[in-house]
Amino acid sequence: MFGRKIMPRINEQSNVFMGVGGLPGSLNGTLIPDSTGPQWYNYELGIFQQPSTGKLVSYNINSGIRLEVASRGANDLRAGGNVWAAWLSGYGLYSSTGVYLPDAGLLDVGPDGAIGFTPNRQSGIGADVLEIDGEIWRLTDGIVYDLQLLGQHRAIWRDEGHIIHTYGIPSCIQIGSVWRPRAVKVDGTWFVCYFSDLVGVVLHPFDSTEGWVIAPPGVDAFQHDMIAIGIVIELAWSARAGELPEDLRERAINTFTEPRVQLIPTIKIPAINKPCWLGWFEFIEPTIPFAPSNCILRVRTEPGTIRELEGNQFALWVQSLDGTVESIEQQAANSGHPTVCYWDGRDWPRLPNLPLNAWLGLQAYCKSYESPEKFELIMRSYIEGIYLNYPKIALVCQCYTSNDSLTKDIRGVVPVYARLARDYPRINMLLAFSDQGRATGYNDHPEVRSLWQDLFNGITGEPTMSNGVVNGVLVDPQAYFFSLVAGKNPTNYIDVLNEIGPDLYKYGLGQQKDSGCTPRARLFLPTGNAGCINAAPDNTPLEQCLGVKQHPPCWEHAVDVVDSGGSGGWVWVDRGGPAYVPISAPEPEPSLITILILAFDSVVGRSNPNGMLIRFEVASARPIVQIELDLEGDGEPSIVNNLLNEPRRDGRYLRALAFKPTVNGTWPLRVKAKDDLGNVGQSNGTHMVTVTF
Repeated sequence: MFGRKIMPRINEQSNVFMGVGGLPGSLNGTLIPDSTGPQWYNYELGIFQQPSTGKLVSYNINSGIRLEVASRGANDLRAGGNVWAAWLSGYGLYSSTGVYLPDAGLLDVGPDGAIGFTPNRQSGIGADVLEIDGEIWRLTDGIVYDLQLLGQHRAIWRDEGHIIHTYGIPSCIQIGSVWRPRAVKVDGTWFVCYFSDLVGVVLHPFDSTEGWVIAPPGVDAFQHDMIAIGIVIELAWSARAGELPEDLRERAINTFTEPRVQLIPTIKIPAINKPCWLGWFEFIEPTIPFAPSNCILRVRTEPGTIRELEGNQFALWVQSLDGTVESIEQQAANSGHPTVCYWDGRDWPRLPNLPLNAWLGLQAYCKSYESPEKFELIMRSYIEGIYLNYPKIALVCQCYTSNDSLTKDIRGVVPVYARLARDYPRINMLLAFSDQGRATGYNDHPEVRSLWQDLFNGITGEPTMSNGVVNGVLVDPQAYFFSLVAGKNPTNYIDVLNEIGPDLYKYGLGQQKDSGCTPRARLFLPTGNAGCINAAPDNTPLEQCLGVKQHPPCWEHAVDVVDSGGSGGWVWVDRGGPAYVPISAPEPEPSLITILILAFDSVVGRSNPNGMLIRFEVASARPIVQIELDLEGDGEPSIVNNLLNEPRRDGRYLRALAFKPTVNGTWPLRVKAKDDLGNVGQSNGTHMVTVTF
């Protein structure tokens, strides 16, 4: 009849009760006949259910005298401060003080006789405390597990997300997900003991991750309890869930003299080894130093502004205003800065149409049911499925624990972010949620700080911001325009637009000017429509004066670049029209081709009819017309896949190829790629393949 919520209880004299429902109770490892679930009523009296009668009795541990205290039994029983409280199925919560709450559920009884309960046991939502003088006060509106009342309006518990909460005492550091937090105060310092999914049962000060391992992972330790006697903390627990007398385990720790150890497991963070942005969501003006970073995302003080730490804005955060991808696309097209475009979920409904200077934002939050390893595999699969015409990816990283659908192991995901940024060339921005102004973020979890510092230390600098020109082709006129007007005063836009005219015309952009040859703050983009492959003016005096080719199709795609009705600043307001078609300009620049080998068969048999499979990613601003596979040094010719005469194929969108090796030995695997201008890139040659018969 008795529930399984009973636990070892240790009193001020270091005496320990144990016993769960259906199994015998014990005192200091000695059987108490005809008892189950004993609790301390005071230092010498216990309360338990007597199985032979089904009633509650008191028990004097010195004389052995038993007295009936209730004609009913209990499925749950708590006691302390000369008060006991019980919950019986079909009857409700009742106590030695005369309390009767038929709908309530019992949570705890404190050392001063206060009773903790949830008003509706069926829902379990909310928790109140009934003091011995009749006062009732609200502990929390949430769900409470493992409540320990500490007296004097103080308490500690965990929520359904395994996060520690306190009332009337300081907040508490925790390591990993937590079960059964227990607190004591020693010489002015609060200590907490709990089971951590990362390191087992541990004891440490509230404000430190250095302490003692009571039972490491893999060593069973059930329903621990503790009490402070002077500067010594005495702990008791059961070696098995059944809490038989022989299962009692105890330990005494002198908090002044017993050496402490660092309880947080060591996690190695791989170096990203490339320039990368690292920024944090800031909900308030920071009052303490920023987390490790080279940029900052202001959420409320400057909504969406992303700045370098020196103060220069270089990007704008954009997410849907109405639940549609179209809202994001519109904001990105009209922004005066490159945008980080984010959908609040792991999967976009569809990938957006974005300017080439924009970042595609991916939510990289680990679900509660995913291990870090599983989460990493899912993210890799998702990233590898994104077309390479999204040249820049920003990962939105998890560093908070208040969402119960997400993992609480925010330490375990930090190396995942480092590996993803290291392995995928397109990922050059990490934005972590969150730093300051939101609870349960970076500042509430000191155990993650050294890991994020290690990640930051592995970044080699800030990415170079593109001016929109790739291989001599203007692929992003918006980025190019803002690079030309950077630092120039928009109130003098007429002079500025006259000054940058030749740079605009070089890439086929035209301007709108009046009959007096004065710029009107509007640009025209070439579209290829009806022969308008170049909107720039010819060298005739008329066209040079008017700033645009005098061919009506060249006026169909207009962009306003000064906010004449508002701030007067530089803007990019695309008025629409046929799609922009870039033209080649003189002096093409060499193409940068990056090849990343994602997976390959490190051992392959020549007799295997399937050969060996190589998974890879090619990043290039130009189409890839040839992919070459080779085992260097094996004396055999390489395998060449020529895509030049297959116009619907582009090597940037290939993800895997296979070939059959023919010579035994161990050889470096090399993947090479050639673009349509003849530029060649290759993998780093550190991937070794062993060929056997």
